[in-house]
Parts: sequence; structure tokens; C-alpha cells
Amino acid sequence: MEDFKKLHEEFNTTIISVINESEEGKQPKSIIKKTFESLLDEEDLEILAEGINEVRLFNISVIPELLKKLFACELNTPLQTNNNKLLAYFFSMLNYRNLITPN
Repeated sequence: MEDFKKLHEEFNTTIISVINESEEGKQPKSIIKKTFESLLDEEDLEILAEGINEVRLFNISVIPELLKKLFACELNTPLQTNNNKLLAYFFSMLNYRNLITPN
């Protein structure tokens, strides 16, 4: 169970309160929400949205506002990709060009 908690804390990207059974009554600690720390502006997001829709990277058409939420890790529902390799390449190239954080 301890290994699960460590992995959960390391890879979870949402803010949650973690309370151990032995810590009842104490202030819960929060996990910091992670983002891609995107350096993309509105024009960049428009160009990306057009290209993403052209290659049908996701199962829905995306708009710049949706991409902005994606890079801020604030999507209400997950996007589903039509091509995992292309999605990995997409994020890899954004990282390579220092447009998103490598973490």
C-alpha cells in the first residue's frame, strides 16, 4: 500500500487531499497540480489546432481554447487520440522545441 501511495503522489496531476488513517484530525497535505508550463501564445494555439485537426490527432476537432486547457491540465474530460504514436511525437516535438516542460 505504501508503494501505491508513493506512485500516486509522484504521478497524480490533480490537487487532492491525502489523509492517512493515522492522521485523522490533522490538516491534510495537498498535492501540487502539475502543468506543461506551455510557452504557446494564442496565434501558436490556433496554428496547432488547425494542424491537429488536419491530421485527426484526436477523435474530436479541437479549438485553441481547448488546447490552452490541455496544456494547463484543466480539461473537464480527457481527449481521446486516434494515433498514440503521433500523440507521443507531438508532445516530444513540443518538448524538443522547449515549448512545454520536459517533466
